[in-house]
Amino acid sequence: MIGSIIDGIGKSVTGITASIVALRKMKKGDQAERDRMAVESTLGAQKQLVAEFTRADRNWYDTLISAINRVPRPAMVFLTVAYFVYSFYSPQEFAVINEGLATVPDQMWYVLLTIISFYFGSRHLEKRLINKRCRSLNKSSL
Repeated sequence: MIGSIIDGIGKSVTGITASIVALRKMKKGDQAERDRMAVESTLGAQKQLVAEFTRADRNWYDTLISAINRVPRPAMVFLTVAYFVYSFYSPQEFAVINEGLATVPDQMWYVLLTIISFYFGSRHLEKRLINKRCRSLNKSSL
């Protein structure tokens, strides 16, 4: 009789424990499943990157244009830093450069800023759309 009571309590504890584990998995998700999905997502991104740079139909012109498309943003950053470094290196010549820049009409600055804003904005939008498309493809492949 006592054995059956202890056995019943053991089965109840086992059932409660299993229910708690199942609820925890439902609430937080299975860590192994999240890790697997993260690895698959990373592998998908790496495969896409490899496919972009190892296309068989790329010729020298495509490679040249891809290289040119990657130049403007690093060049703007490099030139901005060089501008400030030059101000410490040669303040007199820096003042002459700034006097020359001061003669540029405001409308020209507005045009330049608009071009740069659209360039960075379009790049951001393009990357955002590509990432959204990749996420939807990864979800559909699971």
